[in-house]
Amino acid sequence: MAAETDATALELPIIGLTTVTADDLVPAIVLLPLFRQRWLFLGAAGALVVMFTVMNGGQPAGLVPFIAFTALFQGFMFLGPRYLARRSIATMSSHIVRYRLDPDEIAISNAGTTVTRRWDVLEQFVETGGAFLIWVGPSAIQIVAKRAFAPHELAWLRAQLASHAGRRTASRRTQARWVRMGLLWAALVVVFLLVWQLMQR
Repeated sequence: MAAETDATALELPIIGLTTVTADDLVPAIVLLPLFRQRWLFLGAAGALVVMFTVMNGGQPAGLVPFIAFTALFQGFMFLGPRYLARRSIATMSSHIVRYRLDPDEIAISNAGTTVTRRWDVLEQFVETGGAFLIWVGPSAIQIVAKRAFAPHELAWLRAQLASHAGRRTASRRTQARWVRMGLLWAALVVVFLLVWQLMQR
């Protein structure tokens, strides 16, 4: 109701225009499923190193290959988002992004491609200091830069997202998250057992 009341005081549709940068892309990449688990991977890797060392009689020499691989993987997990953001910007034919907002849908256009979604089918959203990160699919995130809009337009956009985004998918996302966590820990256990068997030969 609040969103509808605010909409009458605005000139709709709302049009926003800005230039996207690597700094805009990094927060979205960090929230992708792979990078979102990076602290879990780091903790699991540390736990495996400790367990291997203890089970190997306190001799860490045989763990050098594992530690080297883990260090490289963790380096990618923490530095990768910035690298991928810069690569994405470098390959874009146009850095200009156009936003169109109305009471029914949001449209985001860049380099001749337009993504249009109704508000009520958006998966979820996260607000950062400079943008709204909007899930238009399970692993597809669109970035809406705040600098493209006036303060009263941002207030309307925030109300629209809060009123609609994620209503249909909250329970499904929770179930999927627990399934992914279970599969991840099962994979870690399998890796631990395989590496331990190799170390015993």
